[in-house]
Amino acid sequence: MGKEFRSIAELNAYIEKTYLVQFLSKIGNEVKSVLQNFILNDLYGTYSPKEYTRSMDFLNAVEVKPVRKVGDSYEVEIFINPDKFGTDSDIEGSGWLHHTSSLGEFRGDTEYNGKSISSWIIYWFETGDNSSPFSREKIGMFESTREWIRDDDYIRTRMKELFLNKGINCI
Repeated sequence: MGKEFRSIAELNAYIEKTYLVQFLSKIGNEVKSVLQNFILNDLYGTYSPKEYTRSMDFLNAVEVKPVRKVGDSYEVEIFINPDKFGTDSDIEGSGWLHHTSSLGEFRGDTEYNGKSISSWIIYWFETGDNSSPFSREKIGMFESTREWIRDDDYIRTRMKELFLNKGINCI
């Protein structure tokens, strides 16, 4: 016999405790994979560098925070952590440190004086940049991920599927 509930509040508490956080965490990791695919295709897939070896830091910096309750809602944050970008290796003896503003002894320095530009890199890749030596077109990985979620009605559809797999039909 199935579990019985005396009120909607009791049912909601059971669903929240038993399934909701688990399902949202699963969806967060699935969306993380989608964002990583956009990074692979739209950033790394657009060219092969000649002057340096890719660190793959941008791809490996994608993280998912644990699900948290905010008021009556739940959220899961998927983001690129700039602290995971390396800044300490000399690329092929040039004096250039990847993900810093130093362009090495033969190219000069930038206004950031050799500091990490990891946060700026995320912004530049998302929106495009033509104001620095690192100029490039907009990549828009976050924008593409948001569009994918919205166009496929992914979160609602996936939640219904996960609940149905547990025997809970959602309409």
